[in-house]
Amino acid sequence: MHIRYPLLLPMIGHGATDIIDLPMTTLQTHFFISLIVYLMKENERQILLLLSSIIHISRDIPHKNRILLSACFHKIWLWKPIIAKLYLLLFHTPTHYIRNHALSSRKNFLLKSLCSVTTTILSYFSLQNNIDIKCDNLFGKYWWTAPVVGHIIINEKINKINANKYKEKFVQGEICTSKKFYLI
Repeated sequence: MHIRYPLLLPMIGHGATDIIDLPMTTLQTHFFISLIVYLMKENERQILLLLSSIIHISRDIPHKNRILLSACFHKIWLWKPIIAKLYLLLFHTPTHYIRNHALSSRKNFLLKSLCSVTTTILSYFSLQNNIDIKCDNLFGKYWWTAPVVGHIIINEKINKINANKYKEKFVQGEICTSKKFYLI
């Protein structure tokens, strides 16, 4: 999948919301993942991207065999990449924003939205100025695996934090009427 594809532009910024939830962890994770990806060969980057994407997309599937289902989706996506682009555009990214709205305070959601929109706008102008091609030449193909995998790692941490909040409420016998918990 090439990041220059127009359907991908609206979803580039969705991972930027992580910086509001876990700022230092997000920066550290992205730094270390960038170093690791930089040292990888192209085929290793593809494998890392595929495996981490299978895990990440499995979070969209509320089923006990979600990893297997996600792997099947990815097989279809590799066969017909337009299906992956449409899924990411029409389901995964909107679901991400809906979860963030439900889990965030008003202030944090506004900050996340601003971060996301700014990242998307910067990405648009970067792509117009061939920054992606310059990065391909400087860092190698699939350099963008680093921010994708960084987002996936941070998202896993955020899911664990939300799961622990839910467990605390459940153990304490509180009725969870709040929409502030996301569990998959």
